[in-house]
Formats: sequence, C-alpha cells, structure tokens
Amino acid sequence: MRTKTAMTLLSLLLLSACTTMTPLTKAAKRCDVVTARNLIDRGMDVNEASTGKWTASPLHWPLYACDDEKALEMTKTLVEGGANLDAEDTVGSTPLSLAVSYGKPKTAVYLIDKYRTTERPPAFWADLLFEAVMFTDKGLIRVLVDETKTTNVQNDRGATPLMYAVIYGEPAIVEYLLDLGADPTYRDVYGKSARDYAMIYKNKKAHALLKLAESRPEFALSQPDPLSRIRTIVNRVRDCMVPGGKDYHITISDDDNANAFINISGHITFTREALRQWDDDTLTFVAAHEMAHDIMGHVRKKLAVSGATTTAMIVANIFLPGVGYLNHALNPAVVNNYSKTQEYEADKLASEACEKCFGITKEKQIEIMERIRESSKHGDGGGFWATHPSWSNRIKNIEQ
Repeated sequence: MRTKTAMTLLSLLLLSACTTMTPLTKAAKRCDVVTARNLIDRGMDVNEASTGKWTASPLHWPLYACDDEKALEMTKTLVEGGANLDAEDTVGSTPLSLAVSYGKPKTAVYLIDKYRTTERPPAFWADLLFEAVMFTDKGLIRVLVDETKTTNVQNDRGATPLMYAVIYGEPAIVEYLLDLGADPTYRDVYGKSARDYAMIYKNKKAHALLKLAESRPEFALSQPDPLSRIRTIVNRVRDCMVPGGKDYHITISDDDNANAFINISGHITFTREALRQWDDDTLTFVAAHEMAHDIMGHVRKKLAVSGATTTAMIVANIFLPGVGYLNHALNPAVVNNYSKTQEYEADKLASEACEKCFGITKEKQIEIMERIRESSKHGDGGGFWATHPSWSNRIKNIEQ
C-alpha cells in the first residue's frame, strides 16, 4: 500500500509540471511557510486552485509533496488564512482524506479537530476509518473510532475496517482493531468474514489472531449453533419441496472445503467450513439442490453404502474420516458423483423452489453460484467437481 501511495505521489509531482499554479500554491507545494504567510497577508486568495493537468487548492499540495511535520505546519498556516477544508482536487479528494490516505497522521488529527466544528454524517467518518486502517498509525485509528463510535461500521459491500486491515494493513492493526472491539464474525455481501480474507490473501498471522478472537465468549455467543442453524434451514426447504415429508438427518463434517452432499437418501452432509462461509440464502439454495437429488431419485440410482452401523453413526451426527463404510457414506471423493444431466436437473428444481418459497430470485441464485465458484479451491471445476458441469454451464442452465 505504501508503494502504491509513493507511485501516486510521483505521478502527481510529474503532472504538476503541466499545471498552472499561483505563487501561493507554489509556496504550499514547497512547504515554504514564511512565503505563504506573506502572500496571505498581502491578500492572495488562499483557495485559488491550480489549473491545467491537475486541479487542486493550495491546501492539497503540502499533503502531496511534504512529510507529515512540514505538511502540518503548512496546513495550519493555510487553514488560519481561511482555506476551505472541503475543497476537492481533480479526483474528488479533500485535504483530510489525503492526509489519512497518504499516511500523515499528525496533519489528519489536526484537520479532524477542525472538522468537528461542523456536523458530519456517520459515513464521512467511516470512510476515513477504512482509509486509516491501511496504514499503521494506531493513534489516528483511535481518533476515528471515537468519531464513528464503533469499529464495526460497514461500507456498501458489507466490508468492515477489520477486513480492510487484513487485506491492506498489517497484523498489528488487525490485533489493535480486535482490542478496540472489532467483531470478527461480521460478513460482507459476498458472505466472507475477515478470517476468510486472511485465508484468501495468505495472511497467516492475521488468520491466527482472528481464529483466536472468534473463540472469545462475546463473539462465540453471537454465532448460532451450526447444527441448529442448518437444521432450521433444511426443515424450511423440506417443507417447501416435500410438504409433510420426514425430517432429514444432517451431518456436519470437519472437512476444510466449503461443500455439501447427499449420498444416502434422507441424509445430507454439510462441511463445517460451508456453515462458516455461506450465508443463509446460499445454504438454502445448496440444501434445495441436494434435496432435489433425493426427490428426483438420483440418490437411489447411485451406488450407496448401507448398514446398521453406518446409519446409526450418521443419525448420531458423527463423522470419522476414513472409517470403512462410514467414509463411503460421507466422503464424496470415494463415491461416484451424479451425472451432469442430474446436476442440471437438481439445479433447476432447486431454483424453482428457492424462487417460489423463499423469494431468492434467479439473479440472486446466480450470485450464489458465482460466490461458491469463487470460494471453491478448484475454481470452475476439478476435484470433487470434476464430474460436475462447470459452474459457468450451471449458471447458464439456471438462466434459461
């Protein structure tokens, strides 16, 4: 992130060669406080913007070109001279947003204090907090959290500052946000949590911190019991697709892939990772898909292992990988998968049920399938999905 910022600053300084500046702007760019004060005292307009390739007020330029100490002194001089705090440059950045995003915490804190004199919407402070966590100044983060009143604000995509810290920041900031009360169980519109992003971006230190945080009593209590949650969803799907039908037995496996499958009629297995990653709509669609295989007779046509011991252990919700017959019942890798035609048929029936009973539109269903494809370790196919149609073709099947 700092490299990207340095490149941006270099580009701006190169653009300045093609930009017309007032004497005050030139002084501000050099952080020449003495000259700037003389020009302001002589009546020069403190808000006259540069023109040409880059438009920006004098207040923007010290934030582009100077270190934090010099930028702070120049900023104070311009603000005392009447500089407009809400002035925007060519790309819509204000001086405060620049101070935050360019890693000038002292200047940012000074400007925040000035902004407090006027009422600002919560989103104003939230946007700045997202920028701040991409840098390592805890003091600035603390000031902005005081303004937002919480670390758990979400942007239009459902992301939290904690997620941004995982992706763009450093483990120290992840730990600091957790200490300030950041909730690691929040999920964005894609169904992903901060720990999911730690896995995606291979941030091992952040992943360890988040895994530990999720086990804290205050966060563990906010997460519904996995079995109760999925049983409620499966029962709703059954009532829709098989009104009056028998209860489905549900097993939760410890597989680290987000997955679900049905190898024995009346028994659906969900992996613990699926319950952690997927939201209720996704689980509803997946449950409907697996149940459709059962309803349409696909399960009976496929080789399945039966036996009193296996059945008893499944009913008890026990999963022991590699244990003889039980492994055949619960492990999709050792049982023939459904044909591509059967997969298309199950998708169609699941799609109709989800739209009719749960208001999950086809557009939403396609989003769900794309999300599963993105989270799959095998992308559009391969692995367990090798004999399945590609996700692209399954999406096309739903669209028809």
